[in-house]
Amino acid sequence: VVTTQITTAGAPSNTANLTVLAPPTIAKVFSPASIQTGGTSGVTLTLSNSNPITPLTGAFLSDTLVNMSAATGAVTGTCAGTTPSTLSAGTTNVSFGGITIPANGSCTLIFNVTSNTPGVQPNTTSGVAANETPTAGSASNTANLTVLAPPTISKAFNPTSIQPAGTSTVTLTLSNGNASALNGGAFTDTLVNMTAGGAVGGTCGAVPTTLAAGSTLLTFLGSTIPANGKCTVTFSVT
Repeated sequence: VVTTQITTAGAPSNTANLTVLAPPTIAKVFSPASIQTGGTSGVTLTLSNSNPITPLTGAFLSDTLVNMSAATGAVTGTCAGTTPSTLSAGTTNVSFGGITIPANGSCTLIFNVTSNTPGVQPNTTSGVAANETPTAGSASNTANLTVLAPPTISKAFNPTSIQPAGTSTVTLTLSNGNASALNGGAFTDTLVNMTAGGAVGGTCGAVPTTLAAGSTLLTFLGSTIPANGKCTVTFSVT
């Protein structure tokens, strides 16, 4: 500093440091990314702290689950101090707090979800705030959980009435209400007071393609049921 009376500047100030902290980031993934209705998938949230020397403490976030809900079980992962440590079945508004994210590092938070709503279910988790960065960062990516309804099967005889030792054709119709094909379809048919034999037809691509005469315990494998569609398996009985 100089003045009118003192024209030679005095000593400069001390060096003051301003530390600028970036808010944490968050990434989301389902594993597995596809489940049957009523099945369970694990949600992994990865919280990252790019600040080189400052851990972020008391981090908190929320997750609104749409067309899915938390499954009963422990909250796991590597994030220290996470609360709550367990979730109750049916919870759809999930919040976590008390998390410490290490400096220049990351940690994970894992919990399970379930869904009975078929289709692709997108989900996004809120940004993360912490004691040192009270304004939350950006929300996570949108992760998709595909929920598949199991196929259905119906059965018909043609004709529906035969004389003893006559023959009727069985048609099994496999239906798939999902937007993606279902592969490797397998099912069994136990014949009572009748037997099968001969070629196996239809559009499902099932194996075996022939049945030994007199067969009563039938197992079909490898059916492919098209998306939002149907296929058939046919064989003869007497």
